[in-house]
Amino acid sequence: MEKNCFSYFNAQILEKVQKTGFPNLPAFSASLNNGLIPVRMPYPAEEATLNTINYNQAAQATNGNSINVLVWRNE
Repeated sequence: MEKNCFSYFNAQILEKVQKTGFPNLPAFSASLNNGLIPVRMPYPAEEATLNTINYNQAAQATNGNSINVLVWRNE
């Protein structure tokens, strides 16, 4: 449990929290995301240069690659 709380930016832990809703993670001001807990991992910066066409399409669908836009399984 403590491991999950301390590493919730890990993609696998974040996915488990999203699927189960447990643990209930409180928002905090030090998150640098206006107190919000991210709901998806952003596409890597390399994608913009190495896979421009697909990256632009994905970025458009995710409000500019926002970490606050729900992924398909959470919609």
